[in-house]
Amino acid sequence: MRHILSSVILAGLAIMALAVQPAAAGVCLNVKSIKSSEVAKDGTSITFEMKDGKIWRNELAGTCPDAWFNGFAWTVHADTVCDNEPGLRVINSGQVCKLGKFTAMTPAP
Repeated sequence: MRHILSSVILAGLAIMALAVQPAAAGVCLNVKSIKSSEVAKDGTSITFEMKDGKIWRNELAGTCPDAWFNGFAWTVHADTVCDNEPGLRVINSGQVCKLGKFTAMTPAP
């Protein structure tokens, strides 16, 4: 019985380790480090201000027009959101929006 339990625990740990691997050659943001976010009025991008002062912009893979008006909620795994993930759901409409690539932006002086 102990051997079976140990195998189950090891398998679970292996799955958790895979879930936190960074995206291959992509950018992942820690959700807990996001200070604020702003959806473009046309629903094509979201700008994220991080607690460390860095600014990231994500050009969404498609338009997400309801996100600007209704806001959105994250669907995250391991506290990160990465390039090209279906990571957000619009509040009220339920529309699911897929992230595109993150681009580092220069903060205004």
